[in-house]
Amino acid sequence: MMRYVPYLQRKAEDFPVKHNGHIVSDDKYVLNDKDYASLKNWITGRTTEFLRLVLTIDSDALITQSWIIKNTNKQCAFPQSYQNSIASGIFCMDIPDGNALILFHKNVSCGDGCFSIEPKRYDDEGRDYTYSSSTYKLPVSSGELILFPSWLNHSVPENSTLFDRWSLGFNSMV
Repeated sequence: MMRYVPYLQRKAEDFPVKHNGHIVSDDKYVLNDKDYASLKNWITGRTTEFLRLVLTIDSDALITQSWIIKNTNKQCAFPQSYQNSIASGIFCMDIPDGNALILFHKNVSCGDGCFSIEPKRYDDEGRDYTYSSSTYKLPVSSGELILFPSWLNHSVPENSTLFDRWSLGFNSMV
């Protein structure tokens, strides 16, 4: 799947749009291009597995939107989630520095009856716990496919390196 990266990067450079702290391709249906059919099939297959095994939805995924993301030095992605979608994902095309993160944020409203577990000891402040932290930090590398429910808030911290980070984002339905 990495063979597509140079072509997708060129496609995004043609019509960049500044959005939410980073650069996004003007084309929001990148994977509809027949030249990327095998990449789209691979992503669709993995997303279908995610729907069935994680979200327990017995249906095939349908990629509805897809776009290229470029984070240059000092750029980030602010917290966001997606409506009109069930599963979303990010294909990490080119993460040259090897220490990039995606952050997943716990829903803090909890208006649906859930409860929040937060560390209460003062010496725990700033320490990450898998189940009680309000943010989960996931390291990402080139070639990885990250899948998550579309309602889950996610963000990307500021790129403090001189390397551009490239990814392909997408949403799906059933």
